[in-house]
Amino acid sequence: MTKAVRVHKVGGPEVLTYESVEVPAPGPGEVRIRQHAVGLNFIDVYYRTGLYKAPGLPFVAGNEAAGEVLARDQTPASQRMTGLPWGRVLSHRGRFRLL
Repeated sequence: MTKAVRVHKVGGPEVLTYESVEVPAPGPGEVRIRQHAVGLNFIDVYYRTGLYKAPGLPFVAGNEAAGEVLARDQTPASQRMTGLPWGRVLSHRGRFRLL
């Protein structure tokens, strides 16, 4: 199991929970990465406090990440879209599933 900091309800820092999460296999157009660095920025604080509406609850804090590719969807369209070989370092900003 993987560990993640999740937010189940809006509030102060006390709503941050460090817990185990199940990591599903990558879906179409997705990759699984071993995260080496994760950026926590103001948008994460805004989501946590409720100033901005979060994409959904619960959510994993951190909208920026960098790491190495461990797995990807095997469909031809997905492979063309990602174009990422195994072990390559990947960085991403934006909304994404925890992989």
